Amino acid sequence: CLDHAPGNHLIDGIVLFGAFVTETTISEFVASINALRDEKTMKRLTIKSITEELLAEGYLEQKFWNGYSRTFLTEKGEALGIRAEERESQNGNLYDVFLYGEKAQQYVVELLKRNTTAD
Repeated sequence: CLDHAPGNHLIDGIVLFGAFVTETTISEFVASINALRDEKTMKRLTIKSITEELLAEGYLEQKFWNGYSRTFLTEKGEALGIRAEERESQNGNLYDVFLYGEKAQQYVVELLKRNTTAD
């Protein structure tokens, strides 16, 4: 579960100031939220916590592929505005990067709000 101190207004600020971009990776999105947070009132947000929520809700899924556990995008995730882009590592291995459109970024913020107020 995403863990934040109660009474945090950062999430509302993100919505009010329209801190959404056309498309971003989850690591860039998390970094931008962490850069805005008040360290005294909000714990550091992690990529893992968001990914776990998206896995639990069926937007992403984990499968074994070539002997490794990998995360895949589901149709539900695509409908939310997440897309997978195949990239190649320096050693020639192919991997997927998930790009989050504005609608998907807004959904992640809704997840954060839901989990912040659930404390």
